[in-house]
This record gives sequence, C-alpha cells and structure tokens, in this order.
Amino acid sequence: MIKLFVSDIDGTLLDSNKNIKKSDIEAIVAMNESGIEFCLASGRMYSEIINIMNQIGGNYHAVCQNGASIYDKNGKLIAARVFNNTIIKSIITSVLLLFPELVTITCTSSDNYVIEYNNEAIRVGERFLTPLKENRELLEDIEKGSNITKLSIYGNVIALQKLLNYLNERFGDNITAFFSDPDGIDIMPRNVDKGSGIAILINSIGIFPDELACVGDSFNDLAMFNCTPNSFVMNKSHPELKQSAKFTVMSVAEAIKTAITL
Repeated sequence: MIKLFVSDIDGTLLDSNKNIKKSDIEAIVAMNESGIEFCLASGRMYSEIINIMNQIGGNYHAVCQNGASIYDKNGKLIAARVFNNTIIKSIITSVLLLFPELVTITCTSSDNYVIEYNNEAIRVGERFLTPLKENRELLEDIEKGSNITKLSIYGNVIALQKLLNYLNERFGDNITAFFSDPDGIDIMPRNVDKGSGIAILINSIGIFPDELACVGDSFNDLAMFNCTPNSFVMNKSHPELKQSAKFTVMSVAEAIKTAITL
C-alpha cells in the first residue's frame, strides 16, 4: 500500500505558465485526505515550494534544491547539505572563465544569486518564483563561509554539454551534475540528489521504499525513480527516462489514480 506520493514540480505538476491543473490539485487533496502523505521534490528553494503548496492548499513534505534540504510537512528542517567552499569557488571560477556566455546562478538555502544581473540573467530569472539577486562579491562571500547548496547554469545546449563533460572530468569526485531543464544543468554536492533526499525523508517518517510512489519528467528525477518500484514518468519526457520508470502517464492526477491502487 502506498503511504507517500512524491511529485516533481516543473514540467510535471507545474506547466510552462507556472500553473497547476485543477484536476491535479483535486487528486492531491483527495489523496492526502484519504491518509496518503504528499511530498514536493524540486530543484527549487523551500520558499518557492511554499508558493506551490499555497496553490494546492495544505502543508506537505518537501525535498528542496534536488535534495540539499529536506523539510517535513510541519516545516521542520530534517537535513541540510552544502558544498565544500573551496570546491564550489573553484567550480564557479572555472565556469565564469571558460563559459562566460552561460548564466550561472549560485544558490543558498534562501536565495539565488548572479554575479551580474544582465539581460540574459533577467531572461532566465523569469522562470523562478522568487527574484534573482545580484552579488558582485559572491566569490568573496564564499571564501568567508557562505553555504552554497546548488549551482544552476543556463544557456546554449551544446555549450552546456561541453561544460557538463568538463565538470565531470575535473570535479567528478566531488559533484553530481545533470540536465534539469532542456536549457539548464544543476550541479550538486556529491551524492546529493532527489533520491538521497527522499531516502532521508522516508527514514525520518518511517516509510519503506515499496510504500512510496513518485512522478517526474527530467533527468534530476532519475535518482528519485531508483528509490522505489512505483515510479511514474511524464509522457513528454526523454525516451531514456521513460525506460527508467515503471509507468508512463499524462498527468499527476493519472499517476495518483494508479498509485493508490498499488
């Protein structure tokens, strides 16, 4: 029997206009009222996920920033994981030097920063639910001990693939990096991903992997699929992802309809 249902946000629950289908909201609320708990798992910060919870109505568990921080349904922080400051400073410096055309967003648990808030940063910033902040002293702040949870980089796909290859070659022992959007990659501390975040959550609330179901649409959901035999992928997802999940669905509501029968 399923006791926890986990949903990705962007491209799964949230459409390109940042809206949630009424049918998905109704399915989530009805499921939760029946006693099955709900969790949102995303690359977004907790403050952004709170906005999604408000759209749905209710308080739910959250795996934030691809597993960097995990909160229970009461808003209690269960775990938080951050980069080694020397490593993340070296990564940011390398990206800015070798790929200056890409938009590099440095994330803490509460804010998303760019070193220069230019036109490209403004364009990329439109997809976030909270505004980007400019911090020209970002590298200095990292040296002083600022805790960095995630790095998100956006731009040309070919350049991003080259960057991904470079990062894995030079920093692969210390990071996990993957495409999280068609035009964006996320860089996380090693072994920090949605899957490890969900593992922390279910251990905390006493749920077994076979009592978990999840739905997602992107490569940052792959680790989540590996957490449970009850995985759902959105129909529009990459073929490789479709092979990694047990079920293919058109909506979160459809995934919930099947999950509650498992």
